[in-house]
Amino acid sequence: METFLALVGVILYLATLWTGFRKVQLGSHVSAALFIIELVLTVIAVGQLGWRLGLITVGGANLIALIASSVRLAFQHDDLLTYAATQAGTSRTEMKALAVRLRRQRKAFSVFGSIRTAQLISYLSQRSRNVAEIEQMAPAIATLWVIHRPELESFTSDYDRLMRLWKKPASEAMGIADVLTIASQKSAATFQEVLDAMIGLADPFSPKRVGSPDK
Repeated sequence: METFLALVGVILYLATLWTGFRKVQLGSHVSAALFIIELVLTVIAVGQLGWRLGLITVGGANLIALIASSVRLAFQHDDLLTYAATQAGTSRTEMKALAVRLRRQRKAFSVFGSIRTAQLISYLSQRSRNVAEIEQMAPAIATLWVIHRPELESFTSDYDRLMRLWKKPASEAMGIADVLTIASQKSAATFQEVLDAMIGLADPFSPKRVGSPDK
């Protein structure tokens, strides 16, 4: 009975870690201590199973969880691109091909990852950007995200809004990124504050405008 409980405990613990139900949080001493205690108890449970059976259990649980996690991410990736296709009025096949082309550029997209790339495509499609425009704008947004790490959805919305206010075509997205980068380097403001200020200057009714009631 003890062996069975130890076996179930190890499998459940590893499953919750892999699925994200339980997250490793080391931001505080308490969270770090609890994680270490859980890890020690898991090691003890493995020892109770006997090291051979314990290692087989850990290896098998990790393999199954890895496969399940990969399948879940594949479905999430597919759902994001399917939604993007409906928003852009194109086919899912074309959106998948776009995601592949962006990933092949490497550079920022090697850090971005496949799920975040699909999210970016989806966010731009929700701003009424077509496939060609998304392909031109995505590298600039991804590059700035890798440097500054803003919240992706709101940043994509702000970037799209700035380009529309300035009446710039999608082909000039990287040029806008250069302007924002230089401006943030030469000012005492943060990158987000610079972006907000540029939107505020172009739109007198924007809540981001300096001196507006919301500021």
